[in-house]
Parts: sequence; structure tokens; C-alpha cells
Amino acid sequence: MQARVSGGRLGVFMLAAAVVPGVFAHALAASGIPSPGDNRSICLSKDATAEERVSACSRVLNGAGLTDTERARITAHRGAAFLQRGDIARSALDADEALRLDGRIGLAFYIRGMVAMQRNKADEAIEAFDRSLEFAPETARAFAGRCRAYGIKAEFKRALSDCDHAIKLDPDHASVYVTRADVRRSAGDHAGAIADYTDAIRLDPAAAYSLSARGDVYVSVADLDKAMRDFNAAIAIDPMRADVYVSRGLVWRAMGQRDKAIDDTNTALKISPTNFNALNNRCFFLYEDGKIDAALADCNAALAISARPARIHANLALVLATRGDLDKALSEAEEALERDKKSVTALEARADVRLKQGKSDLAIADLTRIGEISPNDSRLWYTRGLAYLAVGDQAKAIADFGHVLQLDPDHVDARINRAEALAKTGNLDKALEDFTYAIALEPENVVAHANRGIVYEARKDLKRAHSDYSAAVSAQARNHADRTAQDFARTKLQQSTN
Repeated sequence: MQARVSGGRLGVFMLAAAVVPGVFAHALAASGIPSPGDNRSICLSKDATAEERVSACSRVLNGAGLTDTERARITAHRGAAFLQRGDIARSALDADEALRLDGRIGLAFYIRGMVAMQRNKADEAIEAFDRSLEFAPETARAFAGRCRAYGIKAEFKRALSDCDHAIKLDPDHASVYVTRADVRRSAGDHAGAIADYTDAIRLDPAAAYSLSARGDVYVSVADLDKAMRDFNAAIAIDPMRADVYVSRGLVWRAMGQRDKAIDDTNTALKISPTNFNALNNRCFFLYEDGKIDAALADCNAALAISARPARIHANLALVLATRGDLDKALSEAEEALERDKKSVTALEARADVRLKQGKSDLAIADLTRIGEISPNDSRLWYTRGLAYLAVGDQAKAIADFGHVLQLDPDHVDARINRAEALAKTGNLDKALEDFTYAIALEPENVVAHANRGIVYEARKDLKRAHSDYSAAVSAQARNHADRTAQDFARTKLQQSTN
């Protein structure tokens, strides 16, 4: 009996082992524990999450019976999962271990290339991608990786050739279009970049990066409505991307809505308090808004994060010049120009300092240089017009303010300054037209009313002159220039009643 029972139990156990693997695997899956076979498939899967792949690959590696080549392959896939997770150090270790076990694993060389890219070592990356393609010659990801590396080195022809090949191999993968779009954007091919980002969005409509990047290109080509649409869509998908708020802030500013631009940079800084671009941009927006102390605080905070970009030194120079710290402003402008000889903002800041120092000829030289770099920058022509006024060259001042008004017909200060220059050259009719246009745009503009009063008085139209002087006195003074104009208008009214 005992033997029979023992035999029976043995028989039942062997039968279960032979027949129940599917049931056993189902139970493991139901409990969240993949079977060994499932572990391998999850490890190699493109659809599993990085965490799932790392765990599955680790379980396979902890098992027995793997050859060195199999272990190398699984280790490389785990390295790829670590890379997907953003764990660069572990990814690099797995790639090295895979290649120690088998030096022919193309994926391991690909990982080395991507790690090198993360570490800003483009040459090392290219060498690794070359080796990857040596062992896996038709792998789209390696061509795409090498494309990006060549793009970083500004070898755009070679980069685009690799991206084109990657797309032929894998035309339905959004990331390859994104890579080619990024390279085209760096090469200045805005239309090509937009087309590639559009294809990427078609393949992956929920990709906030592609929408945001396309929005940035639309900003570059001054298509602000499309840029705003893309940034709004990106924020709807991922409202925690600080960089998108920074970019949308630039669009709001370009649309003349500085308050909304500042709001967006505020939001970006709530999400990422040390976001350099947000601090740098808000510094400039606040400077434009006349909030100089707040602008200075933001510029200094951005500078504490990174002293390298020329643009932060240039913005700080503008702020310091406005505060009257001319020596410091000049030093910051020079620092910016050391780093970027074509920094328009730095040249503008240095010109501002030189104007305030009475060195108008040097200011004009800087502003003329800006015109060579950025001929459609209305601020350049406006500031150079002021410089020409300072040296008494009314004709050149009129020409520069006219250039501003070609670019921006509603630039009130350019209208007023051109009108003043026209009046000084005796062209009262055209001066009157400019002052009237400015007042139509800003009915409470103190300077425009006071100066139009002077023109009316010169034309012997004393009733209209009196009306403009009265309007200047009753309007709210916003700055020193307004207060000076009001004092003048008040004197004129007193003289007319005596």
C-alpha cells in the first residue's frame, strides 16, 4: 500500500509537470510574476515600459543556462532599457559588459553611441555608431543616432544622408523624423524641419516635443499664430513642460502682450525654479516693462545658474545701463561680445551706455553694426535715430525713424521723434501729420500734445496750440520726459493768459 501510494503520488507529480505548464504560466501572469519565457519576450519588447524591461532582463540574467552570446544580448537589451529610463551610468555599464562577453553586439555599440551623445562627445558617438552598423548594417536607430551626432558637429550633409537612410529603413517611426527635423532646424532649413515635425506628429499625435519644436520653428519664420497653436496643443498634452511656457512667452511678447509673456515665464519657473531660459527671458520682459529692480534680480539669478551664454550678459548690460550703472553695464556688454561678436542685444546695450556717456559717434558705430547683422530690427533703427538726434544730424535721424515706421507703422515714439526732427528742419506739415498720428494711437500722450502745440504755435494756430498745451497738462505724466513736457506746456499756458 505504501509503495502504491508513493508510486501514485510520483505519477501524479510527473503528470502535472508534463501537462500543466500553460496553467502554471497563467497563474504566474495572474499574480504579476512573468514566466521565464515571458521575461525574455518582455526584455526584448519595444512596447514594454523601461521599468518592465529592466526587471524582465534582470530576471533572465539571474537564470541559468545562458551562453555568453545570449547573456551579452540580454545585457545589451537591459542597457537599452536603462537608456530609455534615463539611467546613463547603468546603461553604459551594461553596454561594456555585453561587449566584454561578445564584442559583436551591435546594440551595445549603439548604446555606447547614445551615452556619448548624452555626454556631448559627438566624435565618440560617431565611432560607436560606426561599429554598431558594422555588426548590424541595416539598423535604423544607429543611422538616426549617427545623423544626430553629425548634426551636432554641423556636418549637415552627412547627417541628413544618415537620417534619410534611417527613414527608408523605418518610415513609420516618429522619432527618426524628429531627429531629421532637429538637424534640418540646426541647418536653417525651416520648411524641411516643419515638414518632418508634421510627419512625426502624424505618426505620434500625443508627442508634446514635436509640437513644441514645430512651434519654435514657426517662431523663427514669424508665423506666430501657428506657433501659438502648437504651443497650446503641447501644453494641453503635457502641462508640466516648462520649456513650452518659455517659448509661448516669446510669442506673447512678439504679439505685444507682455503681461501674458511674463505670466508664462512665471508658470515655467513654478514648474522649474532654476530654468535658465525662463529667468533670462523674464529679466528682459521686466526690463521692457520698466520694472528694472525685478529685472536685475532675474538676470542675477540666471547668471548664478550659468555665466556662459552671451545673452544673459547682454540682458544684464541693458538693465544696468537703464539703472545708470554705466561702467558695470559696459563691462557686461563687453563680456557678451567676447562670447558672441554678433550679439545684437549686447551691441544695443553698449550703444546705450555710449549715448549716455556722450559718445554718440561710438554708439552710432555699434548701431550700424547691428544693422548689418539684423537689418529688420526696428529697435536698432530707433536707437540709432536717437543717436543721430544727439549729434544734431536731423536728416539721418529722420531716415532711421522712417525705417522704424516702415517695419512698425504704429511705433509711437518713432513717430514723435521723427516729427520733432522734421519740425527742426522746418517741415511743419509732415511734423504735424506724425504728431497727429501718434495722438490718434495714444490720446493721452503728453509729449505728443506738447510738441504738436509748438507746431501749431509756429503756424500761428494759437487756438489749437492752446488746446494741445491744455491736453498735455491734464494728461497723466508717466516719466521724466512727460513731466518736462508738462512743465513746458504749463509755462506756455501761463504766458498766453498774461
